[in-house]
Amino acid sequence: MSYIIGWKGDNCVFLSGDIAITRNSKIKLRNSKSIFGNELINEIGKSINEECLKLIKINNKLITAFAGNVQAALEFINYLKMYTNESDNDLVAMIKFIAERYNSNNEVFSVFIGLIDKIGEARLFSFNLNNDYKLIEHEEPIQDGSLENSYRKLSSEFCNEISSKPDLTEDEILVIVNMYHQNLIIQEDLLKKGVGGIFSGIKINSKGVKWQKDTSIVLYQFKQGAEGLKTNNPEKLFDYTALINVVERDGFLRYSSPFPDDLYRREVIYNCLDIPRTISDFEKKKDLVINWHKKWHKKTNKIFNSVNTQYYCIISRTAVYT
Repeated sequence: MSYIIGWKGDNCVFLSGDIAITRNSKIKLRNSKSIFGNELINEIGKSINEECLKLIKINNKLITAFAGNVQAALEFINYLKMYTNESDNDLVAMIKFIAERYNSNNEVFSVFIGLIDKIGEARLFSFNLNNDYKLIEHEEPIQDGSLENSYRKLSSEFCNEISSKPDLTEDEILVIVNMYHQNLIIQEDLLKKGVGGIFSGIKINSKGVKWQKDTSIVLYQFKQGAEGLKTNNPEKLFDYTALINVVERDGFLRYSSPFPDDLYRREVIYNCLDIPRTISDFEKKKDLVINWHKKWHKKTNKIFNSVNTQYYCIISRTAVYT
């Protein structure tokens, strides 16, 4: 299904989510391994693929995230994109107007909304979170998707705790929360439960919209029995390490990963609204895709080659207990 979370900071709204898409059928996959080296799920009757970004910037005063039925959620988000504008005198009233008139034939989905209202306040809303087609405003963290309840309480508490730290910037809060969830995805192999791939985020405040800054993730795995060794020699401690880099440009992600087979693939993750799904769809969106590659392909390659990112995060493949 996926997993998304939204929470508030000091006049700021954060939205984060994964990139997994679950289908009730087997599909043709380009790779058998996930971005972080886990086996992708692709069986008769079920597939879970790392496919598209569920975070969508509508404009400089409105951001969204979704979970659940992709088609129904994107239909609602597309209405927001079509009928709202950052110059609207009352953005909240317009979204309420759209929400009151939307119906998706009882599909299970939710959309989280972060916005800046007419007096410059950051506000967090959900639509259809309880499958009731209601637009609800929130002050506390909200979540939806496949993440188990045992993790959800911790996620909510973690967001509140980190966001309350006065010495952390908004950028730091966003990457810390996202790496907490990335750690869960990797260590608990949550891809099997529909939550997987890169966990990234976006934030909005009175100054506009910003995405998670360029991030490098170092994966490591202790050799069997190495936990008790009294040595700082990495060759004796670690069985395998890997480097994954993630950058966002113009609303799309690009990553580099050594999986599978140390090939260091470099691919783009489009948002679910703009991703070309068919040949005819590509014809409609080819300028968007081509222009993005012209603008960012070489520049992001340079970042990957130099590993010149803002944040470096270290994650163990397995939980380490002391």
